[in-house]
Amino acid sequence: MSDNASQPLGWIKFWKPKDDWYYLAPSERQSYLDDFARVVEQTTQKGGRLLGAYKCRGQSIWARFEVWEFPDVQTLI
Repeated sequence: MSDNASQPLGWIKFWKPKDDWYYLAPSERQSYLDDFARVVEQTTQKGGRLLGAYKCRGQSIWARFEVWEFPDVQTLI
């Protein structure tokens, strides 16, 4: 029996902005995006790979989605 927790896995993150996003000042939006960029950098240093980020508003209730690959469950967590 293999240990699935140590196998690579894919992950799709769907998201859309909430109303509050549109009321943020430009500096607050940028602060959020900067924090997100730091998290992405930390994740890639641990072996996570952002395979793509896509806009899909016309085809889905979600505005965007991202496709990730992680080397194991612990990296994802």
